[in-house]
Amino acid sequence: MSRGLPPLNTLVAFEASARLLSFVQAARELCITASAVSHRIRLLERHYDTRFFIRDRQQLTLTREGRVFLEAVLDALLILRSASSRLKQDAAKTIRINVSTALANKWLAHRLHRYYERRGEARLEIRAVHHTALNELADLRSGEVDLAIRYCDGGDWPGFRKTRLMPVRIFPVCNPAYGSRHRLKSPSDLARTTLLRSPREPWAQWFRGAGLKTPPAANGTEFSDAGLLLSAAIGGQGVALARDVLVEEDLAVGRLARLFRHSMPAALAYHALQPAGRPARPEVEALVDWLVEEAHGPGRRDAGARR
Repeated sequence: MSRGLPPLNTLVAFEASARLLSFVQAARELCITASAVSHRIRLLERHYDTRFFIRDRQQLTLTREGRVFLEAVLDALLILRSASSRLKQDAAKTIRINVSTALANKWLAHRLHRYYERRGEARLEIRAVHHTALNELADLRSGEVDLAIRYCDGGDWPGFRKTRLMPVRIFPVCNPAYGSRHRLKSPSDLARTTLLRSPREPWAQWFRGAGLKTPPAANGTEFSDAGLLLSAAIGGQGVALARDVLVEEDLAVGRLARLFRHSMPAALAYHALQPAGRPARPEVEALVDWLVEEAHGPGRRDAGARR
């Protein structure tokens, strides 16, 4: 029973439009017309009696309600796609991965076609989890999933075999229009902006590395989830200190702009985790090798090694 749920095609249209910030690009991806996408968005907004997008000729922007709803829709669609995949695939050839929502959305999902081109003998089931669940690996210990990916220190997670996928560099990013409006030419200019915060990427360290003796106060909202942090920056809410691996696509398509030349290495890195006392299936080992290869791809040749 739907019990007040909107049609699924309106949610699919919303997710594509919110991810691409364009009805035209969403239409191309969904193989329908832009007017059909716009119609489905209007139906969805009418269903909830709220606006999810601010529309103008130059740019499509998510409202606060739109950003909140997007997180729920992403989770729901991931669950539906995972369930559909499980029904269609041979369980013996399925690799189940536990990974953060941010990395799944911003890095892994856009590379899956290359995995299937190279190693199509197995299918992947991605279980994306929010920040609050990242410290729980019961499903990996029990064998319910085959692999977990975590942003952590190399000494974290005793009892698991770790493969270092890639180091991370961090630097400030913001919506291009926000950067132009605030005329951000040097790190000291950030004193007149809103600094969006994350407990895992503290601003004070970056400012010290940029040569500012008295860093501006981090006065903005703090986000426990890196994906939410970047969504706020894309929405023009302030400047975020971003992990390079999570903003590759946003920078490439112009949803975000990098500020200044200074970056700094993060204290943490992305690692693949497997139970230390359990032999890995060959297809899981092949997946880990592919992840390392992807992490060492163009522009990231210094991205660490197996350990």
